[in-house]
Amino acid sequence: MRRSACGVLGAALCLAVLAAAASARAQATAPAPAKPAMPPAKARPAAPARGPDRLEKLAAEVVRSTREYRASLERLLAVYENQLSMAVQNLEVRREMHPPPELGLRE
Repeated sequence: MRRSACGVLGAALCLAVLAAAASARAQATAPAPAKPAMPPAKARPAAPARGPDRLEKLAAEVVRSTREYRASLERLLAVYENQLSMAVQNLEVRREMHPPPELGLRE
């Protein structure tokens, strides 16, 4: 009898899981329609201007970006130099606290 009770419970559990899956599938919404790959020609933004004005703007942007990058590197260099001086000070303190052992020559 115990075996048949387990079988009945197992079958009921399987049916409950299948029913829940079927109801979840039925309630699922339809996927949204796919967007077109390219917008229509009228909606496209105008192409950037070409010619000497564009090149001058790009050159000015490169110069500005390079100056900003150099300034950030200078700030970073100051941080690294500060960390180096602190590390050197810590090393000196540790060497004073823990001198190397003096090894005598064997006679």
